[in-house]
Amino acid sequence: RGARMGLTTGEHAPALCDSKGAPPLTHLGEPISLASYAGKRVLIWFYPRASTGGCTAEGVGFQGLLPRYAEKNVSIIGCSNDPVEKNAAFAKENGFTFPLICDTDLAVSVAYHAAPDASAGKANRVAVLIGANGQIEEYFGQVNAQEFPAELLAKL
Repeated sequence: RGARMGLTTGEHAPALCDSKGAPPLTHLGEPISLASYAGKRVLIWFYPRASTGGCTAEGVGFQGLLPRYAEKNVSIIGCSNDPVEKNAAFAKENGFTFPLICDTDLAVSVAYHAAPDASAGKANRVAVLIGANGQIEEYFGQVNAQEFPAELLAKL
């Protein structure tokens, strides 16, 4: 398979699991899996660090547009390697009502090509749109935190 950037349109979306094969936890301390989003499109946006400028701008952008994403049958999920406590504070500070995956071992980020490997320390600012059929619709490499939420909505 070799190293490559991004996922291929039409390939099945990788399962959400940690390095031990268990579902990762959200900022609420609850396990999350794509199965609970069956029949919906899902956008997973990966961010390097909770409560930093770019990550906050991107999250606030998605939160503000959440009703319009819902009209297009798209659920929003954030993902970083921050622990539950840090992502919980990030969500509370900004009023996020969508889940934030606490990918503490970077297994989800590596599977979704948001980090090159588990030693990377953090995810890159990328996003993946998964279709209602569970297949990759589009991979967005190195997105602009300020503009991406509105740009993507306009494309849908």
